[in-house]
Amino acid sequence: MDNDHFPTEEEQFVAYKEVVDKMGGKLTIIRTLDIGGDKKLSYFQFPHEMNPFLGYRAIRFTLDRKDIFRDQIRALLRASAFGPLGIMFPMIATVDEFKAAKDFTLECKAELEKEGVKVGADLEIGMMVEIPAAAVNAANFAKYADFFSVGTNDLIQYSMAADRMSENVTYLYQPYNPSILRLLKSTIDGAHKHKR
Repeated sequence: MDNDHFPTEEEQFVAYKEVVDKMGGKLTIIRTLDIGGDKKLSYFQFPHEMNPFLGYRAIRFTLDRKDIFRDQIRALLRASAFGPLGIMFPMIATVDEFKAAKDFTLECKAELEKEGVKVGADLEIGMMVEIPAAAVNAANFAKYADFFSVGTNDLIQYSMAADRMSENVTYLYQPYNPSILRLLKSTIDGAHKHKR
């Protein structure tokens, strides 16, 4: 976000490799490009939307702009050769969306291997659970995802229909609301069902 251009594959690879190296053999999880909503770029103009938080952002953007997505995925896969790496997709709403992102990642992996580029053997592919639909459907996602990471800020915001940045509705930001706890339980139970 501080850049003046979409970083190239090489620029991203250098950054990811440095992080993986510094983790000293521990699993590093990196979320793929999560822009849109409140995360704007100086060098890219998003289309105007009435509610950008629910619009063209995160995985919806990257699956549409595979030219940009490819650079990041290839850089991440190259970095995975230097230590355990998890690639995590944000803002996943449907199983088909997750499978499309995972399939694209595996296509990029096959491309790199065909080019003779080493990719880590212990790569994991997972997702953010931050949309209520994903939490409710966690058991089906867990058939395909290696891991979940719960994005509680967005999960609460979307569940309570309350913008967490709005001072007028901060009283609805309720992490311990029974509905939120049930969504967390559904996510955990769904993950455990498939040993995730």
